[in-house]
Amino acid sequence: MGQIHRGVTLAVTLFVLFAGAAAGLAGCRKAAVESFADGGLRTEFSFEAAEDPGPVQGERDSEETAPVRSGTEEPEIPPVITVYICGAVRRSGVYVLDEGARVYEAVEAAGGLTEDADETRVNQAGILADGEQVTVPRVGEAGAGDGMSGTGDRASGGDAKVDINRADSAELQSLSGIGEAKARDIIAYREEHGPFEEIEDIMKVPGIKTALFNRIRDGITAG
Repeated sequence: MGQIHRGVTLAVTLFVLFAGAAAGLAGCRKAAVESFADGGLRTEFSFEAAEDPGPVQGERDSEETAPVRSGTEEPEIPPVITVYICGAVRRSGVYVLDEGARVYEAVEAAGGLTEDADETRVNQAGILADGEQVTVPRVGEAGAGDGMSGTGDRASGGDAKVDINRADSAELQSLSGIGEAKARDIIAYREEHGPFEEIEDIMKVPGIKTALFNRIRDGITAG
């Protein structure tokens, strides 16, 4: 009888283990209790589904701090000016330079000065303006001035002054350092904002800075 009892106990135990494993896979909790009066045997088994621990700390941090990539930004194109350089240089011609370029950069772009160039009459530190012409004089050459001129016939000084509130594009271009683009900007500015109250207001026009203003101030008026 004792052997039969132990056999039954073993069979029940195996059954409970099998049932408990199946219940554990289903995520349920099961308890099996079996009692035998004659042997006083009481067996209890409890199975509980393990909780999901969630993502590892490193993975969670990487998910939270992952940057959001934006679209590719287009690089800014720096503003440029176009100038004409001639005279005692190796390659006279029209050159495109960065805005704010100086005369020596135009000279370098033109291949440098020739042997007969009169360097003392050219301010190579001068700031260039869009549409400007630079004439490098030769030694002994008369009438070349300081080697820099505007795009028209009128110099920055003289008795006749250009009224920046009434001048058309051609008149504005007669000023030293004022090319077609700058003249167009001046006209557009005064049409949008009204007449200039004083000549210094022309520096409010984009691209006209102190250096250029100092070159034309004696040749303009705000009538």
